[in-house]
Amino acid sequence: MARTLRFIIIPKVAHLWFDEVNKGAQTQAEILSSALGVEIVVDYRPPSICDVVEQNAILENAAKSHPSGIAVDPVDEVRLADDEFLMVYGANHGATGKATCMSVNVYASEDAKMSIG
Repeated sequence: MARTLRFIIIPKVAHLWFDEVNKGAQTQAEILSSALGVEIVVDYRPPSICDVVEQNAILENAAKSHPSGIAVDPVDEVRLADDEFLMVYGANHGATGKATCMSVNVYASEDAKMSIG
């Protein structure tokens, strides 16, 4: 396999539930690698404690490594000002012919017009 796609998963904290998410991602990476003829690597980087500062440091280091994609479950909510926007994108799953999806949870409240979590 000549091409490698590397994805980084950054959960809220090291926890058995997130470890299961990682196992599923590793299994899916193997399946897709074989089916698509592309090496897919999943790099799991959980913070040792549920802490915004630690998660941000992991996220910054992950971004510096120029991965193909980063999946993050933010510890803190994302709040946007009136003149800000957030773009969320992912792979074109329809083009792969595989049944897989991406989800983003959007919340609204009186003090925050929109939060992503």
